[in-house]
Formats: sequence, structure tokens, C-alpha cells
Amino acid sequence: MFSIRQSPEYTIRTLFLLHGKDNEGRDAQLRLPLSFASFLDGAQDEMWNRMFQRGAKRQNRNNRTLFIDSLTPISDIFYLLQILAPGMLLIVRVDEFDEIGEEETARALPSAEWVQSHESDLREVLGSEQRYQFLVAAAGDFSKSFKSD
Repeated sequence: MFSIRQSPEYTIRTLFLLHGKDNEGRDAQLRLPLSFASFLDGAQDEMWNRMFQRGAKRQNRNNRTLFIDSLTPISDIFYLLQILAPGMLLIVRVDEFDEIGEEETARALPSAEWVQSHESDLREVLGSEQRYQFLVAAAGDFSKSFKSD
């Protein structure tokens, strides 16, 4: 269940608020600002962190399959923002290993599969075939889309 509502006045002027429950019954919401500059406002960092703080999941213990464990509209918006403002939003997962310590993996771009499944929309947003092809190449290149420590 998910709904789109016009948001009331908050500390930032918002375009809309997506609010609903995820498959596990947890509250999920995403407030999009009228201005992209609101994402860069340090005073709003805590709000953005809470909004985007869902679990970073992976398949079969493979860090290269890192994805957001959230409702599809929220994860799609997150991935689009990763493309529009590279480095602003990262998917971060920290795994602890008894003998080794911990490993932190960060993903800066959505998966190549997600990019390809949203091809027509991304071509329109990016404005050219060349930009789309650069994105496909970068999303598929683990040295550009991932970092592990």
C-alpha cells in the first residue's frame, strides 16, 4: 500500500510526500523537495538520512548485488538521484567477520540491470544516447560503481 499526497509545510518546501508501509509493515516515506538545493542543505542531513536509511541488502553474500531494501517507488527515486548527482547518495553495507574485522562496501550507482530496465526513461532524462551509454558502462564497471574497505 502506497499513496502520494501533497505535503504540508515542513522546514523545507516539498513537492510531494510518498508515504506507506513496506512488506514488513514498517513505515516508509519519501519527501521530495521543490528545489534540488535542499538535498545539499547540511541542516537537513538528518532528515535525508532517516528517509533513505533502509537496509542495504545483497543476494547470496555477493557485495556486487547490493540493493536498497525498500518499496519500489522509493528505491527508483533513490537510484535516479544517484544518477543525477553522482556521489550524493551511496548504498553502504558493513559486514563484520570474526577473524578479519569488518568490510564496508559502498555502491555509488544503481545496477546495470536497473539502468537497462529503465532505458527509455533514462534516455529522456539524460538527453542523449551518448550519456545513456556512459551510464550503462559506468554502472556495469565495478571499479567505478563500487568501493570496498
